[in-house]
Amino acid sequence: MDKVILKVEGLSKSFKKRKVVDNVSFESKEGEILGFLGANGAGKTTTIRMITGLIGADSGTIIIDGHNIKGDFEKAMANVGAIVEVPFLYEYMTGMENIKLFAKLYKASEEGVQDAIKVSGLKDRLNDKVKEYSLGMKQRIGLSVALMKQPKLLILDEPTNGLDPMGIKDLREFLKKLAHNKNISVVVSSHILMEMEQLCDRVVIISEGKVICTKTMDEINSESSLEDVFINSIMEAEK
Repeated sequence: MDKVILKVEGLSKSFKKRKVVDNVSFESKEGEILGFLGANGAGKTTTIRMITGLIGADSGTIIIDGHNIKGDFEKAMANVGAIVEVPFLYEYMTGMENIKLFAKLYKASEEGVQDAIKVSGLKDRLNDKVKEYSLGMKQRIGLSVALMKQPKLLILDEPTNGLDPMGIKDLREFLKKLAHNKNISVVVSSHILMEMEQLCDRVVIISEGKVICTKTMDEINSESSLEDVFINSIMEAEK
């Protein structure tokens, strides 16, 4: 049985009087790509921000590779690479300077630095300042930096933002190799049905802060399509 890397149980979060995440539970296993699918405003990014420790939960449990983030935050986060909303990079520095800075922070080897350069796909632009990069280029650098931690869990929030069709295809193939060949648990948040259908092994559908459906892509394909399952799940939840 594949090891569970991320386990989320009963996660809830409110802002003022509005509950934006409501008793969310799901898990992600090593070697799989888990899609976290929902419309804009469904609660995806808030959930991811809680998992990555950027904001606290009102209630619920988050366990990463056996470590509860409430009592063992540093050990839990040591296993996580993430891009949430936009990559955190120093815009006044070059792409290469960012890679080398984070390499020191994560104590990455020279091989790790070379791997990051390769992952970025920006060899000809690494000496340009990050502020001159497009969003897609920043996403590539952000991903290369996140992987220098050699994470067991990689979390990407809307990772295809700013990428052209070829960039999306390259990212999809790269993430599949990463999950299936290196046994990393990859969680990808998106509102784009086609992207999830082509990328994921399993999909968690969230609507209005609640998980309304969890299925493997094999189960979805045997029933109809991800679009049908998505629409039917939302209609059923609204009854």
